[in-house]
Order: sequence, then structure tokens, then C-alpha cells
Amino acid sequence: MMMRASQWLLPTTLLVCIAYSQTTPVPAPPAVQPPPSAAPTGTAIPSAPPLPGESQPPTPAPAIQAPQEIPNDQGILPGQTVDQVMQEGMAFRAQAEAEPPGQKQTIYYAEAVKRFAQVYSSDPTNVEAMLQIGEISMLRNDTINGREYFARVIRIEGKNFRANRGMGEFYLLTRYFRQAVPFLEVAVEAAPADRLGETYRMLAAGYYETRYFEKALVTINKAYELMPNNALVADYRTRVLLTMVKLEDARIAASDLIEITRRAVAGKAHDKELVKQHMRAFDLKVDVLTAFHNSLHLKNAKNEVTDQPLPGKEQEIAKVLNEIVETRVGQLPIINTLALLDVVPLAQKAIQYSGGNPEYMWTLAKICVEARLFGDAMGLLEKILQVDPQNQKAREALAQLQAEVQAMQAGAAQQPPGAAPGGQPPTGAPAPRPAGAAPQPMPGSRP
Repeated sequence: MMMRASQWLLPTTLLVCIAYSQTTPVPAPPAVQPPPSAAPTGTAIPSAPPLPGESQPPTPAPAIQAPQEIPNDQGILPGQTVDQVMQEGMAFRAQAEAEPPGQKQTIYYAEAVKRFAQVYSSDPTNVEAMLQIGEISMLRNDTINGREYFARVIRIEGKNFRANRGMGEFYLLTRYFRQAVPFLEVAVEAAPADRLGETYRMLAAGYYETRYFEKALVTINKAYELMPNNALVADYRTRVLLTMVKLEDARIAASDLIEITRRAVAGKAHDKELVKQHMRAFDLKVDVLTAFHNSLHLKNAKNEVTDQPLPGKEQEIAKVLNEIVETRVGQLPIINTLALLDVVPLAQKAIQYSGGNPEYMWTLAKICVEARLFGDAMGLLEKILQVDPQNQKAREALAQLQAEVQAMQAGAAQQPPGAAPGGQPPTGAPAPRPAGAAPQPMPGSRP
């Protein structure tokens, strides 16, 4: 007799443990001697010119330390060519970017910088070598060297896209937003088509943080036109609309953001950062709805929102309150998924240390189904059958899960192109299951 999903799925506590990982800072590469045209190091960063309409000049950034020395005394060795050394540097950079943060990535980045520094030592006007050093420095959170080398490029090529974008990124990261804007305005004008949307987003951030909200909205809308499925762009656009109290537009944008993040999670339910991004989209929609709710109430003499509805707005308030409730309820499966993802590593270690205990694998399989990691669940059931080929419960559960995935694939093939999936999609299956649908139950609670 088949049991319902609720009879075998693990009960889960709706708690989310958010861990912040820290990586060991990579030692910064040292500094080259600046070319004769370079400004003395240790001086204050020049302030950006005031934006149109400013009555006060922006606060200048404080003096920065000199960039640390990059080992560059070697230059191009006999038998080498600039092209060869540059290609070696780019290959090391590609290897570093393919690695997760850690020692190997640090070594590859250091080897890449060493090659580009050789080229720069031989030719201090080599723009590509300086750009590579600047970009790698930013990737390693070495913003001081990043800024220094981007500035050197700008002295040679004032409208270089990568250098101006890098300078804009430096000032955004260091929160000198007015200084960021002029560089990003140049970067937008020089941006190639495949980088324009992201550069518009950065420029919108500069405008927003300097309180040029109309410019921020126009700019983020341009980014959204180019990147309608980018969650960062959609998130920022929603926040700009909320700040400008364009609540109807913000309400629509927040709903769009939820669908964008839902699609991003599709097939990647194991990616905790994407799941968190989806969670934040719901939080932002609640913020928008709360602001909308408050706008439907009277204010007191201190301009504070009271609990007294505006005359005739009771039904509209009820509708907004119900939407807030539905949004919060929609977050519950995401909270559940985050809690499950926290315990997956523990269950994996239990299996490892036990030498592949089938009971522990069964437990993890149930967790994976609850988290909609169906591909992982099927893999675990197959391993149980390898250990115990006579395990009838595992065999039946695997057959049922395979049938469920096939049904989802068939259902997805019948959906119109671009249809938004409902609910959290599984890992290992190309199409998500319908909202609220549960997989066929795995029989029994033990293998």
C-alpha cells in the first residue's frame, strides 16, 4: 500500500542558519615604480567634479597608501616574446577563475600577475598588461593596486572602457559614489554591447547613492531592457522604484523579481546562494507591500502612519494585507529548503564515516526529496541497491521517483515557451514540478 508523501518525508525545523565564510586575504603584489607622468603616490585621490545641480563639491576621498610592489624587475627574458608572456598570463588567470577561492587560485593569480608585470616592466605603456594587473587586483580584493593600474591606463587612454569601469567599481566599493559617477559615465559611452547592461546597473547605483533618483531610474531601466532576466538588475530596479514611492510599479517589479529568481533556482536547488537570492526577493516584495499598505492610512501631525484607514480604502487595505500573507506563506518552502541544505553536509559525513550505511543513505535520500534534489535522491537509492540488491523498499522508491521525474519532463514539454515554473524545481531534472505537487511517496521509513 502506497503511503502519502507526508508519511515518509522528514519533519524539518524552519530555521535558517546563515554562515558567513571568510577567505584568507591574498598578499597584495608589490608596486612598480610609476612612470614619469604618474602623480606621486600617497597623495589624495582627486575629487570627481560636481554633478549637475550640486551646490557643494563632493567630499574628497582621503589619501591612499602607495600600491605595494609587484615583482617586475625581470622583464621579458631572452627567447620570449610579449605575446607569449601575455598568453601565459591569460592562461593562468583563466585557471584561477576556474578554481574556488583557496590556495590554488591564489597561486594561479600570482603567476598571472608575474607574467603581466614582466610585460609592463619591459613596456610601461602596454595597456593590456596594466588592465590585466588592475582587474586581477580587484578580483583579489586588492583595490589599491587595482585603482593604481586603472589610473595609469586612463593617463594613456582616457576613454578606455575597462579602466573607467574599474575605477568606477573601485569608488563604488569604497563608497565614494560621486567619484564613481564620472568614470562610469565614460564607461557607458565606451562599453561593448555585452557589457553595457551591467555597466548601466553600476552607473545607476552611483546615481542612486548620490540621490539623483530620476537619473538612477532612467539608467536602471536601460539596464533592465538589456538584461530583463538578471536578478541583480531587477532587484535594484525594484528598490529604486520603492525609494521614489512609485508603489504600483514597484509592486509589479517585485513580483517580476520573484519569478526571475525562481527561474534562476530552477534545476539548482542545491545552490544555497541562489536559494537565498530567491528568499530576498520575497522579502523585498513584503517591503513594497508594506509601503503600499502604509500609504492607505492617515498620518498624524508628525507625519507618522496611524492605524486609521483613509476613507473608502478598507477593501484595498484588505487586499494588500492578504497579499502580504500569501507572500510570507510562499517563503515557507524556501525556508524549509535552506534548513535542509544546512543538514545535507552532516548527513553526507555520517554516510562517509559509517562506510556507506544504507540506513543513513535512506535518511539523506528523504532529505533530498524534501529539498527537491531529485537527482541526488535517485543516486542515493541506486547506491542502496548496490549495497543491498534485495532491498525492495529502495527499489520501489527509485521506480516511483523516476516516474515522477519523467512526468515532470512531459508536463514541462507541454508548457508554452517562457512560462514561469511553479514552486521550487528539482536538481537533476530538466523541468520543475507543478506548484504544490508532491512526489510519489517512497514506501516505508527504513530500507
